[in-house]
Amino acid sequence: MALTTTATSGGGEIMNEVGDGGSFLMPEGVKQHGGPLIDAIRDRHFVLAHSILDEEPWRAVSEVGGMNGLTPLHWCGYQGRLIPFDLVVRILHLHPKAVYKVDTKRRTPLHYAFCNSTGTARHEVVSLMLRHYAFAAMMPDETGMRPLDYALRSREQLPMLQLLILSTYSDGLYGGLPSYANNIYADWDDLQRLVKSNPVVASETDKYVLLPIQYACAQGGHLPLLRTLIQHAPTTCRVQDLRGRMPLHLAAGVGNADLETIKFLVSLDATVAKVYDDDGLTPCHHALVRKAPLDITWLLLSNHLKLLQKPDVVSSLLALYPLDELSERIATLMNSQLAEHAERVQRAVENIQPVDLLQPPLREETSLASDTRSPASASAGALLSLSLIHI
Repeated sequence: MALTTTATSGGGEIMNEVGDGGSFLMPEGVKQHGGPLIDAIRDRHFVLAHSILDEEPWRAVSEVGGMNGLTPLHWCGYQGRLIPFDLVVRILHLHPKAVYKVDTKRRTPLHYAFCNSTGTARHEVVSLMLRHYAFAAMMPDETGMRPLDYALRSREQLPMLQLLILSTYSDGLYGGLPSYANNIYADWDDLQRLVKSNPVVASETDKYVLLPIQYACAQGGHLPLLRTLIQHAPTTCRVQDLRGRMPLHLAAGVGNADLETIKFLVSLDATVAKVYDDDGLTPCHHALVRKAPLDITWLLLSNHLKLLQKPDVVSSLLALYPLDELSERIATLMNSQLAEHAERVQRAVENIQPVDLLQPPLREETSLASDTRSPASASAGALLSLSLIHI
């Protein structure tokens, strides 16, 4: 049975039927092109738009209307000073990524806030968009026009222009002059400010199902950016790409990461150093393939010592690095391992109960049991002596 709701828009009353399953049937006079939510916003049936979000909030994310690929937030910007602020807040809350989405003309919702149907933008809406994505002010569309250019053309008032100029030419909201061209970011610091201004991007994937941290590691892994990405999306350190590679694999083998970056990724989860990708390679294998510095290769190897039993790994080590450096690191590693083993053996020896020599001999079956323990005790003492000698 259909549910009928009543909404008021522009002084008139609109009857809105919600069919079974929650599918909205748009009222007469509302053209259907991009979906019920977009159609309601475009035709300024704002109360109806709230009703649609009450029943089907997912439409704020899934609807993309028209040939230009406009989101509901784009259409909110296009309504200029007429758009209710609470509707913009609600849509942005349901779909925070929409604030930096571009249409086919490379325009963000902020562009549409100034090339709108009413001639002037709404200050609260512009301020909200800039708080979520301040760097949209610097982004030119396909014609080279930035939001400030549109604002000047529509003769916006001085407070609005000052707000845009602050984000376009000065330090903006997060410090440092952003330098973008058609959504291509100039340096790592720009990307880090982007993540800080809109943290949801840290967990967003592209059409190849790749995360920002995977791209960052593959491009050299700027450590402050990696820390920011992990801060906002900590589980991404173990996400695999289509070939089974985690960020540590990419940083070790594809990117030109430095030692501190590798140390940071290992500190997040050292077990990743033992993970084989779909090609049967660990991060250490990737480091050897790209002839990484010995410090990086040895850090990865020390977290997966079983690789030393692999002839191909040993051959690569001998072929890539000076023998004297390898010998020194192997000696250091062996001493460290022997020291740890000696401590374990010492603790085991200390836990052995002393034998009272004045006690009468045990029965034969008990003596046999005692004999089975004696070699273990003797071996423990021998291992301890051997370990100490090597140290």
